[in-house]
Amino acid sequence: MSAASKRGASITQQFREPRNMTYELDCAGSPLVIRIFPPTSELPDTWRIEARTSDAADSVVASASDRSPALAFERVAEWWRDNAAANALGTFDWSAIAHAMTAVRAL
Repeated sequence: MSAASKRGASITQQFREPRNMTYELDCAGSPLVIRIFPPTSELPDTWRIEARTSDAADSVVASASDRSPALAFERVAEWWRDNAAANALGTFDWSAIAHAMTAVRAL
């Protein structure tokens, strides 16, 4: 068992889409989809991260942009932590998610 799965997050699938990398995670039994969008010619110094509970239309989505994927990820995690209780989003172990994402060099 990897350190990431012991801590509550493991990547179950990862794949490249035309404009981003997608990572599907199992976070202690709850699904989470993270998409990482690299800089574009329109925004050359901007990474965008999107986290969602699923691909369903009613999925909870958090998105943030910053100059690195790690900084954008931290902004998404911060938003989620700040809004989880108020919106019944459920909580995730964001340090475990970051560990899993770092293990595959996504952050």
